Amino acid sequence: LSFLNADTGEICPASETQRVTEMEDGVREHFAWLPDGRLLYVPSSGDMAIHSPCEPDSVNLTDTYPVTFTHALDYHEGSGRVLLKNQTSFWILDGHSLEATQVPNVTPNPFALHWDLFDWSPEGNRLAISRLNGRTAREGSTLLIVNGITGAVEYELPMEDASDQSAPMVIWTSEEELLFNGNNALFLIDFRTTPPKFTDVLRDIFLLD
Repeated sequence: LSFLNADTGEICPASETQRVTEMEDGVREHFAWLPDGRLLYVPSSGDMAIHSPCEPDSVNLTDTYPVTFTHALDYHEGSGRVLLKNQTSFWILDGHSLEATQVPNVTPNPFALHWDLFDWSPEGNRLAISRLNGRTAREGSTLLIVNGITGAVEYELPMEDASDQSAPMVIWTSEEELLFNGNNALFLIDFRTTPPKFTDVLRDIFLLD
């Protein structure tokens, strides 16, 4: 693990050698920039640490929490919130206080090379989790809307769409509207109504079949 100073071109290693598993693809889904400019690194080995770029000190967090984390899936730069994962659950880390809150009763897809997808809302107050229900597309997916502050699940919506490898893509277009994009679906979901309003983008907006 090394850092590149984009202004000077300086390359410097992190303070300690980091162990990774053979399945890891660099730092993808294993890092987050904290609000103070330090790097949170969460390898699959569970040796979670905070590094100050190009400085010798680091802080080991492995034994700080009641569980071991294996991934830092997504982070929101404005709020400093980080979505963490282990084999059994998702957690939200406050990048300022480093307190972690579990997302209750939500289990990551357990199959290797099958991906759930995520997106923070523009202000970081909500998190969308698009989760595969199984190993094949016919088992569908689940769209979960999570309160970014408390970790509470606000909506759990069963969706028919999925692929054999990945859950549908989710992108917040505002704090209240989400774009849900899968193989056979492109929906704009409005959470200002109860239940949420689904708009078929191709049919209802672009008038296409």
